[in-house]
This record gives sequence, structure tokens and C-alpha cells, in this order.
Amino acid sequence: MAINVPTNMPVQTRAWGNVWPYAAARLSNLFHYVPRAVKSNATFKLSRYFYYQRYRSMDAPPEAASVVDQLRRDGIVIIPDYFPIDRLAPLRAEIMPALDRLLAGDGTLRENSWVSDEYGIARLLKIDKRCETSKAFFNDSFVNTVAKAYVSEDVQSFHRFGEVRATIGAVSSSDIRHFDDWRIRFKAWLLLDDIDEGRAPMVYYKGSHVRRPWRVNHDFEYYRDGLTGTGRAGTLILADTRGVHRGSPVRTGPRYLLANYFEVRKLQWR
Repeated sequence: MAINVPTNMPVQTRAWGNVWPYAAARLSNLFHYVPRAVKSNATFKLSRYFYYQRYRSMDAPPEAASVVDQLRRDGIVIIPDYFPIDRLAPLRAEIMPALDRLLAGDGTLRENSWVSDEYGIARLLKIDKRCETSKAFFNDSFVNTVAKAYVSEDVQSFHRFGEVRATIGAVSSSDIRHFDDWRIRFKAWLLLDDIDEGRAPMVYYKGSHVRRPWRVNHDFEYYRDGLTGTGRAGTLILADTRGVHRGSPVRTGPRYLLANYFEVRKLQWR
């Protein structure tokens, strides 16, 4: 059973096999206190090494093995029709009208939300507390199994929201090619409506999540072809957003989706 260990617990009281991930995490955290002037690629690489010692990926079960392998290779997997239309229908009936009301200025929904009138984007945060049907996605055992197998047994779902992007031609800062962090940010999206290239799909640059020299130097060969995250309603998209990706503007109609973000938020002891 996993337990939380207080930060002041003497590490010498633990067997080295248990102490190492905890000590590594603490050493990694010290990197944030190093003055910027003395930071270098060498200190960053050391911090990154210690940081990843806390990750304990579990073996992928047979039903998830091919998806995890593809994530490791490409950084992204698109699974069409993951939610059949009959299973998706209750989610669409509850969530899409709620997102429309949020974008239109419903004050009762804006209390726990993020809305950009400039970009025409509205996110209903903690949507699993507002829309009961959304739990069918957020509690999905397959998605959570893939997250644990790909990232770590200690991974947690920390950010859950529904999103609509509707303003034709509006350009967001997220439409610029970027990666989220050098730490693993594993994300799952469920398309609530049919998404083609005119309805603001994400574009992901396959293989760009892999650690290579360009990631340290903040450079990238942008001639690479991107994989566009289009699909029918019910399509599941899984991605490691250390990889380079971008959004795209709405050209023909709105985009509706659910999003579930995962990362290792705190160290767990075994």
C-alpha cells in the first residue's frame, strides 16, 4: 500500500532501494533553487536524471501494450470510435449545451471556468463535478491503465475539463508550435463532435517527444510533418506533450472535446 512519507523523515532509516527515488526527487527539486546565472546544460541534465528516478512505470497489460509501444515510438495515438455513438450520446447531450452556455456568458458556469472571448475558447473546469456523464471518460479504466504504464504507477489525473472553440479565424497562442515541458505531460482527449481540418484540430509532430540534442538547445527541424488530430465523434487521442504540437484556428465550425491531463504530482513510497 502506498503511503506518503514526511519530508523530514531521516532517509537513513529506509532501505536504499526505497530511499533512492525519494532522495532523487529531493535532489531534483533543489535545481529550482540554483541561481539562473550558474545553471547550465550540465546541471539541467543532472536534475532531469534525478527527476525521472521517481517514475515507476508498471508493465502494460496485453490490452494496452500496443498503445503504450506506439506512444513510446511516436508520442501520440489516435483511436477512432473509442466511444461508440450510443455510449457518447449522453455525454454530448449534457456537456455540449453546457459549453455553449459557458461561451455565451452563463454566470453560474463561469465561476469555475476559463473563457477567452478573444480566442473564442471556453473551458469548463472540474467538469466531472458539474456534468455527471463526463465521468464515463474520466473514470475510464483503459485510459488510466495506459497513463500508469506509460508514465508511472504514481501518475495522477490533475486537470479535467470540457472545451469548446468556436470563433472562426481567431488565433490562439497555443496555435504556435510548442512543447509543454521537459517533464512528462500525458494527456487524453475525447472528441465530442466530428473534427476535420476546419474545426481546430491539434497537430502533433510525431517522435518529437524523444530526448535529442535539439531539446536541450531549444531548436527543432520544423520541416517535419505533423499528425493532425482529426476524427469522428468518440475518437480518443492520447499524447505525450513533451512532443512538439500546436492548435489550429476554427475555419468552418466549433470543436467540442473533453480533456484529461496526467502527471506525477508527488512521490509515493512503496
